[in-house]
Amino acid sequence: MDLTKVPQCLISTLERVEINKLNMCEGPGIKLATYFLMNSEVLKKLSLNDSRMANEDINFYSGLFILIKSSRECQVFF
Repeated sequence: MDLTKVPQCLISTLERVEINKLNMCEGPGIKLATYFLMNSEVLKKLSLNDSRMANEDINFYSGLFILIKSSRECQVFF
């Protein structure tokens, strides 16, 4: 998965992302969520639906995502 290029529309217009059946326990799932958070400056909502995540994992990722997100308004939902 090549995530080195960031389209201008993602940076300046993407406000909501919902990803269903994302496996956050594997590298590609974490990489994809991080990509959206780091590169969308106007993102307001990121929904990650992975029913297999333990509460401690949710707490860890919540803290991590606060540190890396480009948009101050963005809320992450699990």
